[in-house]
Amino acid sequence: MGSLKPILWPQQPDRALGGRTRPFPKLGDGLMALFGHPIAQENDSERAVRAALRIRGALAELNRHNAGLGRPELVARIGIESGALVVDAAGEIFGDAPNSAARVQTLADPGTVLITARVQRRVAGLFVAEDRGLHELKGVPRPVALYRIVRASGGRKGRNAFFVSALAQVPSRRASPAQPEPTTHPALDAA
Repeated sequence: MGSLKPILWPQQPDRALGGRTRPFPKLGDGLMALFGHPIAQENDSERAVRAALRIRGALAELNRHNAGLGRPELVARIGIESGALVVDAAGEIFGDAPNSAARVQTLADPGTVLITARVQRRVAGLFVAEDRGLHELKGVPRPVALYRIVRASGGRKGRNAFFVSALAQVPSRRASPAQPEPTTHPALDAA
């Protein structure tokens, strides 16, 4: 459990990736990790996906260790979305991004990481992603494209990044000086 401690203890930052976990009562036994709160960084989405892969790896390691001890297998369904959110003085989280992330994680198979197209555009080239098609999410007016993260690619973000299953080129998104890119906060749910 030592490798999961930074993720599982509420308010404890993941020292390597900068996420902060919070209980998310709407998820039952789930947690939400916020990246970009209280200070947004350009690579918040990347750090959220890397944290999700670390959680998946840590659980696999824990399950290997526990296999011979008769303990039940632990798995997580992880959904990641990026967008604006509000954290009130009591620490309660509000916004479309955390609600969408919660809906995305319910569509993830046990042991997998699903991300939205918004997150995929931000991390294209950094991870091997499998197109999972369009999905209806409760409370979201249009279907949302989802991608399953397979693994880190070792690649670099940029103009020549490709989705693995669709092989569609994704151009870099750069804000012009006249229109700065809005600050967003990815929300990651593990349940």
